[in-house]
Amino acid sequence: MCLQNLQQDNIFVPSEMKSLKSLTPVESLRGFENAIISNGKIVNVVSNSYCHVPNQLFFKKAEAMLVEAQLDYYTRTVNKNDRSFIAEFIIINKSVYSQE
Repeated sequence: MCLQNLQQDNIFVPSEMKSLKSLTPVESLRGFENAIISNGKIVNVVSNSYCHVPNQLFFKKAEAMLVEAQLDYYTRTVNKNDRSFIAEFIIINKSVYSQE
């Protein structure tokens, strides 16, 4: 396995949720009141009930849990057009796996 050669995209791009009313005078349909802006582009339109969680909060918390548990791991990160993000934490269990 080439774990040290895993994909490493930037998943910590600036993002925010803004009301469409603040961006355009055009009325939106119910359920499409807010825009998700990622890296300066509108990447999604969502309802008022949508909860936007920045990647830094979500993925950093997951990684902190692995560090706290003292697990060895590799990370693969994927950024799909600043719209969809993946962080895979591949845990190394040294009792059954070696890099030799």
